[in-house]
Amino acid sequence: VTLAIGVVGTGQPFAPRQLRVEYLENPLTIDTPTPRFSWALDHSARGAVQASYHIQVWHNPPVPPHGPVAPVWASGVVLSNKTVNVPYDGSPLTSDSDYRWTVQWTDTEGNSSPLATATFSTAILEKSSWREAEWLSSPNNGSFDTYRSEFAIEMTGASSTASDIVRGRLYVAGLGFAKTYLNGNATDATELGQFVTFQKRVLYNCFDVTSLLVPGKNAIGIMLGNGWFAEPSINAGPRQFLMLLSVSLADGSTSYYPSSLGGVATHTRNIELGGGGLLTFHATTGPSNVPSMDSGEDYDGRIASLIRGWNVAGYAPGANGPFWTPAVAPEVGPQSFGSILSSHTVPILVDQDYSPVAIHTPSPGTYVFDFGQNMAGQVTLRVSQCPRGTLVSMMHTEILTADGHANNAFCERPKYWLCGVKQMANYTCSGDATDEVYRVTFVSMGFRYIQMLGFPGTPTASTLTAHFIHSKLPSTGTFTTSSGLLNSVQHATRFAAMSNAMDIPTDCPQRERRGWLGDAQLAFDTLVHNFDTAAFYTKWIRDLADAQEYNTATLNTTGALPDCAPFYGHGKAEADPGWGIAGWIIPLGFASYFDDVQMEQQWYAHSKAYADHWIQLAKNNSGILPIVSYGDWGNIDPGPLSFKPEIYPQFFFHQALTLQADYATRMNMSEDAKRYSAGATAAGATLLDHFFNRSTSCFGNCTDVEQIFGLATGLLPSGSQQEQAAWAHALGWFNASATPPEKFGGGIVSLKLLYSLLDKFEVRDLGLRLQLHTDSPPSFGYWIAQNATTLWEDWTNSARQANSGLNSYNHIMFGSTGSWYFTSLGGIRRKFGSRSWNNLVIAPPTEPIFETMTWANASIVTPIGLVRSAWSVSSTTESDSNMNPGEAFTMYSLDVSVPPNSRAQVIITTLGRAATSIVTESGTLAWHEGVAQRIDGVTAMTAGSDGFSVIVEVVSGNFTFRSWQTRNQSRHL
Repeated sequence: VTLAIGVVGTGQPFAPRQLRVEYLENPLTIDTPTPRFSWALDHSARGAVQASYHIQVWHNPPVPPHGPVAPVWASGVVLSNKTVNVPYDGSPLTSDSDYRWTVQWTDTEGNSSPLATATFSTAILEKSSWREAEWLSSPNNGSFDTYRSEFAIEMTGASSTASDIVRGRLYVAGLGFAKTYLNGNATDATELGQFVTFQKRVLYNCFDVTSLLVPGKNAIGIMLGNGWFAEPSINAGPRQFLMLLSVSLADGSTSYYPSSLGGVATHTRNIELGGGGLLTFHATTGPSNVPSMDSGEDYDGRIASLIRGWNVAGYAPGANGPFWTPAVAPEVGPQSFGSILSSHTVPILVDQDYSPVAIHTPSPGTYVFDFGQNMAGQVTLRVSQCPRGTLVSMMHTEILTADGHANNAFCERPKYWLCGVKQMANYTCSGDATDEVYRVTFVSMGFRYIQMLGFPGTPTASTLTAHFIHSKLPSTGTFTTSSGLLNSVQHATRFAAMSNAMDIPTDCPQRERRGWLGDAQLAFDTLVHNFDTAAFYTKWIRDLADAQEYNTATLNTTGALPDCAPFYGHGKAEADPGWGIAGWIIPLGFASYFDDVQMEQQWYAHSKAYADHWIQLAKNNSGILPIVSYGDWGNIDPGPLSFKPEIYPQFFFHQALTLQADYATRMNMSEDAKRYSAGATAAGATLLDHFFNRSTSCFGNCTDVEQIFGLATGLLPSGSQQEQAAWAHALGWFNASATPPEKFGGGIVSLKLLYSLLDKFEVRDLGLRLQLHTDSPPSFGYWIAQNATTLWEDWTNSARQANSGLNSYNHIMFGSTGSWYFTSLGGIRRKFGSRSWNNLVIAPPTEPIFETMTWANASIVTPIGLVRSAWSVSSTTESDSNMNPGEAFTMYSLDVSVPPNSRAQVIITTLGRAATSIVTESGTLAWHEGVAQRIDGVTAMTAGSDGFSVIVEVVSGNFTFRSWQTRNQSRHL
């Protein structure tokens, strides 16, 4: 049955929600002159579609103050259903300015929504707007880390108060990491800082400091940590910073205070500072010392006490105070590199604080705090009556030895360069105060446990607080099920993902902490289904471009992507193909998910250069891509090990050219599309010729991993005898009859590919069982049974031994199946080839998965609104004309939410034949033994091709479906 339908019933559009500018909510740091606006819709009726929108942008407050209110852009009524990434098209925006914007939409029935209002602020749009601010460091290659300056805010009138300061913005680029203070107060809540290709780009932050400024004398301070910029393994230059303070008064005037070396010679031009002035700094040695990112932090409370008040106006060193020396120009840095200055839009913040759940004493004077959760983070120490010079040491670790001590024995591993990984926080007491508080400042650690030595007295639960930190990733996805074990795996997946979002997507929070492309591409879908990652990935895709360009210019890599981005010698300059494929998976996946045409346009030249690089390498090697470094990393197959199967690089070569051909077609690059399509065809033919045995229907040596790579190419005709035979060969390694049964020990790459094949061959129940057994590795369920709260780096880590292999207990690289929970177990998918979320498929699993799960709730706040699928199967005695009164029968329930501007195909299992089933929607009969009924918001209903489901086409709205079999037809579960 097919029905034409529009907005159903009566209803009104609500005010737009999820207002974003460049994916950010009320941002302070928009550094593009043409920002893009996005919003989501809500409506009280089904079938709502946006027919038009109207955007207006104003100065906020008006310029000049109390002047006429006129928008800088009024879009007019635009006939379009577009709600994501609508570009600004008004008068030029000005640097360091505040704006407010409104949006209103109208549905297809002519009903208009209320206005929705949000704000944004521009950062520094032109180089001249920096007012010739200068990079500052200290003598002896940046040996000092603490800087201070004083300045005056001159105001007219004897009754001037702080309320006359209506706006203050502090722009700071601190290298490596920076903490800034105004009049003794921290300017912000951000932690750590940036990791970029510093020779190409440096990021600056913008903080709203209005409430911290006072009329007259003010003091500004900054403390610098090495961060990645001055990390010994990178050593891009000495610690340094750039600063600009903007102060606006109630009379409409704005004054500027740029960082400066001082003196007329440094500012030969007549720069406009308003009533401001130059910020000249003096430097000294502060209390914090971070030898390297993985060694930890030493903090001397005696030095902190000695310089107390350093960031307050009127500070004067005491007789025994430290020497303050004038800041100097750094010899090497962004100024000499010619680095681009860009705004830093996604800060690292504290997500949650944890108190210890237990404190153990494995030996006298040794205290081990258990926080119950593995995390990336920092710690706050509180100590009372601590004698001067007492050293309290805190070792951060993820596991304990058998006798309960901290296990941080990285030196026991084969990679001896990890001996420096100590993860220590050492605090030396000042003895000057009854209560002393130390907060780790310039480094983060990966830990669940902290082992403390040297504490004066007996610590309590209030002695330590752990702070879970990561890049700001608001939660947008939820997934819960009837399986408590699977819920724990989902929890571990989310915490591993968050722990490894630290300005870049990292591999682990305790050791390398680098932007491995393999981990990133494998976990990409998991992150976008669970979190708002739009701004986070926008930044990192730019990091990919910078790394590619810098390596091509300095290492002559001719378009290759490196294993890590940013790349500073970690991994190889020529990425393993399973890592390099990130150059297609992430930018193209991102552009599709967020309907970001600008991203596609900007990235095309980068993926083209990379594809051409691979083509040339293969051309010189008989058409086979000759690169493999890591292969199917983490593979512990119970048969012939297949870490680097020969098919592996050719699989990614074929995949890359296929993606590039589709990409070129979308970008209207017809000649490129033909060339890459032909290349993909040739790469596929070469793969089959070299790695597929047509007589046995086996890829390679017939191992499961090789079958997975071969089948995932899609080169064998779908449903063909050869495809079925190859799949049978794979199943023989890990199905119920395998030895051991239902255990898949493939590596991180094959694991991701396997789960798409489990869907294709409709054995999702097997995928669930592979994950949830608890008796022995490999399995996520076994990890959970060993008290894991995050995902681990290697199946063998489940032995929990110091010398068991790659000892990281917080890795995201096995987290690829986190998206499968939403798409397969929850059933929420975008229709193949669709952009953003305008065309959906809601297809939860059917039998026999109900033996393991009886319900699941999945929801995603997508860029266009909420998508939800909540299904359950249960025994009920609800009254029904086809049942005897009180007769028990099995009912399937499915609740669906589809946002306005979207539609969905919903597949409802009928627990038996569709021809003998009943389906209701919100209590109204919709399907009765093969006959569809008219339902508001349902445009079509038909029996599924399998004969055991009903396929329903719906418009936007909330739907409640129930299905069951007529009398004597229901199958028992």
